Amino acid sequence: GQRKHPKYGWVALAVIAASLLNPYGWKIFSPIFSHLTDLTSPTASGIGAIQEWRRTGLADAPLFWILLITAWGLALRDRTKEDLFWAPALFAFGLWGAAQVRNPALFAVVCLPLLAKRISHERAAMAAAIVLLVFSLWGTRNRRSAPVRWERLPRGAADFLAKTNIDGKTFTDYEFGGYWAWRFGGRRLGFYDGRYLFHGLLAQTTQARNEGRLSGLLESKGIELAVVGYGREHFPPRFPRDRWALIYWDDAAMVFSKRGKNNRVREYALTDPEYVDALQKAVQQGSINRADLLAELERHRSEVGFSVRNHVLTSLFK
Repeated sequence: GQRKHPKYGWVALAVIAASLLNPYGWKIFSPIFSHLTDLTSPTASGIGAIQEWRRTGLADAPLFWILLITAWGLALRDRTKEDLFWAPALFAFGLWGAAQVRNPALFAVVCLPLLAKRISHERAAMAAAIVLLVFSLWGTRNRRSAPVRWERLPRGAADFLAKTNIDGKTFTDYEFGGYWAWRFGGRRLGFYDGRYLFHGLLAQTTQARNEGRLSGLLESKGIELAVVGYGREHFPPRFPRDRWALIYWDDAAMVFSKRGKNNRVREYALTDPEYVDALQKAVQQGSINRADLLAELERHRSEVGFSVRNHVLTSLFK
């Protein structure tokens, strides 16, 4: 007789209806739609801001690409009924794994069971397992020796603020938000981090930064301290020196303080570690004395320690 299939459509509708029985109703799915929207945005709140959302390269996950090519090669060569069954899953998870560096590990869920059935000999299976293990360890060789890229985080800035006991409503760059929350555990609140609830605020500050009015926006929000990185903006500076003082800088970050807030801290009034061309022009025009600038760089080296930016600036103006 004719084989009867379960009514999966009715089951799916029942599951969807049951999911709506919550205090938020359909809005509980809004983070999913927000996620999908953000993935298509290359700048403010999407893949341009979050590294784990960038596309997967060969160097990022070599084992993923090996498994992907091997699985599809075997499936296209044999074209069995089992291959046809697994093909949609291989396609979907392969596409997903290639789209973002956060996803390749999920491909193994559908790939390894299929590959395991193709290896019937015990020694061949052991050899394949060894190869997979070697590639897995090779792919994480740098992460084992340097699990945290400290040079990219404002560790020095955080230590400086904690040591000097300088406090105030603080702005931190989006990339620094997660570290800031981990470093201070809520004792010093940052401005935002990579969670979805901050994406609207990220778009707002990104637009203000691109339009050259970031400091004005932060002042309107009562910000007194700013911990920011380098290299994304053009002159004029984000924090005009007539309203903000540079009180700390190293190779990872700068700390600006609203004038009148932390007068007891000696500022770096002459040094501009971000806009070197403008600093060089000021020295050439005589608005900044070369000897005074070198003295301030020497003070910075004694207070902060070795800095690549300090070394470059000192070499440039000697």
